[in-house]
Amino acid sequence: PYGKLLALSGKNDEAKFQLDLATKAFRDKRTAHAVFAGFDPMLPPEMFTEKSIRNHFDEQTRELFLSLAAIELSQIYINEHKLDAASTLLLQALSAKSEANEFSLPARLNEKLARVEMASGNLEAADKYLAQAELATKQGHAQGVPVVEILSSLGDLRMQQNRKDDARAYYQDAADKLAKMLGPHNQRVIKLRQLSSSI
Repeated sequence: PYGKLLALSGKNDEAKFQLDLATKAFRDKRTAHAVFAGFDPMLPPEMFTEKSIRNHFDEQTRELFLSLAAIELSQIYINEHKLDAASTLLLQALSAKSEANEFSLPARLNEKLARVEMASGNLEAADKYLAQAELATKQGHAQGVPVVEILSSLGDLRMQQNRKDDARAYYQDAADKLAKMLGPHNQRVIKLRQLSSSI
């Protein structure tokens, strides 16, 4: 939703304006503006009160931030070897966002869950999570840096499985994609290329 993206970028006044615009569209006539707030525009107009739309906006934004926070916090837990805490946090977030692809969230959550399983030595479970994450990239539900993270994790997993040819290919693909975004001299790009060439 456009209003949420504006809020996330710090443009709160403009976000409120878009929300007010959506509210008016819902109350007066169901137009394309209604979709910006994330509602089904075919619902009865009496359901579209300013309060209900604002509550919906707040709830959606809260879920988004909770999922993003879970991704970041889970990495801290993984680094501290608090794997049960990381897994619980990620599974809760994944359940809440299972139908949404905003900010590549399901794919990113699956990738982090795979990291937890890899740290626990559960390579089969990690493979299942990364299969879901990789499928999301192929379907266009994950884009940008999250795709690089998924490919990198797949490379790490294949190394643990002693599938070195596959690992090399994943590291190379991750490096190529990141180089297109950040340039060939980015340190992460260089590291990924070194990983690929060292196998």
